[in-house]
Amino acid sequence: MIQNFFENEEQSLRLFPVEQKNIELSFSGERISSDGGLLLLREVNRLIGLIEQISNCVTDNRDQRYIDHTIEELVSQRAYQIAAGYEDCNDSDELRHDQILKTCVGRLPQTGKDLGSQPTMSRLENSISWRDLYNIGKTFVSHFIGSYSSAPEVIILDCDDTNTNTYGNQQLTLFNNYSSFAV
Repeated sequence: MIQNFFENEEQSLRLFPVEQKNIELSFSGERISSDGGLLLLREVNRLIGLIEQISNCVTDNRDQRYIDHTIEELVSQRAYQIAAGYEDCNDSDELRHDQILKTCVGRLPQTGKDLGSQPTMSRLENSISWRDLYNIGKTFVSHFIGSYSSAPEVIILDCDDTNTNTYGNQQLTLFNNYSSFAV
């Protein structure tokens, strides 16, 4: 709980419920996480519904008899992991047990089922088709335009293709599309 030193009273912030249980954000407790800001991000998503809209763009061709995670849960997990700086899919193996992440996805932090593993996330990413990606792009644009009280007359997309060469033979230089290689 936040200690107000001037009034000497404790404060906390109540957030969205998960499975009819209230979530309270405070600064004391036995188990802590450095990713508490995700709870606020989840609250924003609850208001705007962007992750749900993106999830609806992804075609689910999985055999429903063997499903442990909905597409929306997987997309949520991936979005929150990336927002917290865990952009690599391999991080899912460790983070699938994370209480903050589980709460953001809508599962109970201690007793809820674990989230998707790295292989599950890889299957999700590899299953998304070009049509799904196109629909996700349309969703982003529609959501952006919908954030205005009236649609803007013009939207300028500034695509900067500036080439930034790396010095020497740095590791991972091969991921720079503009790198040239001497043969």
